[in-house]
Amino acid sequence: MKQRFVWAMMAMLFFWLGSVVIGFALDEVTYRALMDKRKIKLGERVQYRLEVDYPAGTLAPNITPPTFSQFTIIDKYKKTEEMGQGQEKFLRLRIDWLLEPNTAGRIPISSSRLVYQDATSNLFKSGMTGVFFIEVEKEETMPPPVVKKNFLSLEGRAGLIWLIPIVISGLVILISLVLLRGKPNTSPAVHTIEFEALRSLEQTVELLEQEKVEEYYALLTRVLLEYIRDKFGLDAYVLSTGALLEKLSHFQIPGERITRLEKFFQVADKVKFAGHIPESEEMLSLHTMVKDFIKAGKAVKPKEIRGRGNYA
Repeated sequence: MKQRFVWAMMAMLFFWLGSVVIGFALDEVTYRALMDKRKIKLGERVQYRLEVDYPAGTLAPNITPPTFSQFTIIDKYKKTEEMGQGQEKFLRLRIDWLLEPNTAGRIPISSSRLVYQDATSNLFKSGMTGVFFIEVEKEETMPPPVVKKNFLSLEGRAGLIWLIPIVISGLVILISLVLLRGKPNTSPAVHTIEFEALRSLEQTVELLEQEKVEEYYALLTRVLLEYIRDKFGLDAYVLSTGALLEKLSHFQIPGERITRLEKFFQVADKVKFAGHIPESEEMLSLHTMVKDFIKAGKAVKPKEIRGRGNYA
């Protein structure tokens, strides 16, 4: 009888231990980045949250958060809690950042990167979240209060007599300006080459938000090459990178812009031919390189282009 009782207890212990080891609620790590607002005013705060769900028997993920370079970090909160019950138990790591933007405009928040242990193979893997963009508007400024002043120095209407010469003089000046200026210019505004290129450049941001890296670099490169063709008369699709940079150096473009442009072509070639996936900070940096180069092209005068362009 005692022997049967021992065997029964051992069987129950084995079953209990086995239920702990067998299976998890998650067979892989899931992660997500969340924002409580996508549009705020300057001076308001926004919350960025990163949540990672991982099996209870694996190591906690190693997380590299965004740099938040254009924000002030007001507070940070980190918590790990158990979710589910029994065999469906898993852990959830949650990190919250309370942020306040330092400037107005369309501000990016780069992706978070993490390294985690795969529950099936026990190997370490990596992943990254998407890029966020937040619209930050300037605070509405109220007009200064109007202070009413009494301009009457004499009793009754006699105090307004001294205003008559001033009014007549103002009318004379106004009529003179209208006659000198002539008819207003009603011709439509001319869009410069830089204006069209910068407008096309904004379309690349949508691809970056959708994490379409190859399409993002393809459009970014096309906008740059077409701008060089239309502005400087150089067939950038035919010339090699070295030959193109050498010809651009003949124009009044700062050498720093030429050097940064060379770096852009190097990274774009690695993405296109070697399957390189740059970090989000690098993606945004290269976007800025192209934008700054186009803005620098405004300083190049048309007569200089006619004298040196179209010799590719």
